[in-house]
Amino acid sequence: MASPVPDAVKDQHAPLRVLDLMNLDRGARREPVIERDRLELDCQPIVRDTTSRPERFELLVRQRSVDGVRCMPSTFLPQADKAGLLPELDRWVVGQAVDWLSARSAYGLPTYTLNINLSAPTIADGNFASDLHKLLSEVGIEGKY
Repeated sequence: MASPVPDAVKDQHAPLRVLDLMNLDRGARREPVIERDRLELDCQPIVRDTTSRPERFELLVRQRSVDGVRCMPSTFLPQADKAGLLPELDRWVVGQAVDWLSARSAYGLPTYTLNINLSAPTIADGNFASDLHKLLSEVGIEGKY
């Protein structure tokens, strides 16, 4: 008997809410900027006017404050940028998205197009495109841009 589909894989409207831990090897200088276990990804549905059904999702990174309040990117991304962490953060977001899409595919569930906003330092990284292509190829996901 097949194992049941985990809710984090099944839920198309908040597909990455449960995949919220950032497991980075960080030095002490990075702790105040991006703290462990406080990053989350939300998926904002992009809806086609004619059907009112999600056509694709945009991934949005959020961080919880120490007291659990959700913070918008404007409160932590500038600090992450100054600390040189945006490429690391972008790679984490991409990895979480690929994990979710791969899990949905493994359970025979439909996958979706995910829009991911990348920082300028990530786009300028000469290795990022080839690393992304390799990652997507390894799990059998077609990348579009």
